[in-house]
Amino acid sequence: DSMKEQVTDLIADLAFLEPEKNLPTDETEFNRRLSDAVERISVATQDVAKLLPRLFETYQESRLAIEQNSNQNSLHAVEDIQEQLQHLFADGFLVSTPWRWLQEIPRYCKAIVYRLDKLNAGSLARDREATSELNRFWQCYAERLELHDACGKYDCELEWYRWMIEEYRV
Repeated sequence: DSMKEQVTDLIADLAFLEPEKNLPTDETEFNRRLSDAVERISVATQDVAKLLPRLFETYQESRLAIEQNSNQNSLHAVEDIQEQLQHLFADGFLVSTPWRWLQEIPRYCKAIVYRLDKLNAGSLARDREATSELNRFWQCYAERLELHDACGKYDCELEWYRWMIEEYRV
């Protein structure tokens, strides 16, 4: 039921709020969006219907790659990947992740599979170094997010930073 609600909310967000635009600032703009949204619902539904199978298929591929990883020396990477997946697929991720970045999650999952393949080919030292660097970036992000959450502040630049960490992983 939760997933069904998230999909419904995601379609409504895409149709009514137009993610790449600012929220309506007056009644005229609100009414225009409301009337246009009826036409955009079918497009939003199609966009979501195209994304969801890719999203969950690549998630499953990354989970299988973790399970099939037999390299005991890569435990640091497996733990890092599991944490990454927890953040990408956190409760409510379909509505809490901006549409722009939600569409990129399948690519992030494919990068996870690629990373594990490279680890099995022997790039452990390089991966440890990169993981350490990424952990420092993530720690800075997490600390700042905690401060912002405590005072009820939303920072679009901090959100951008979070997604740039994901891009850096790729």
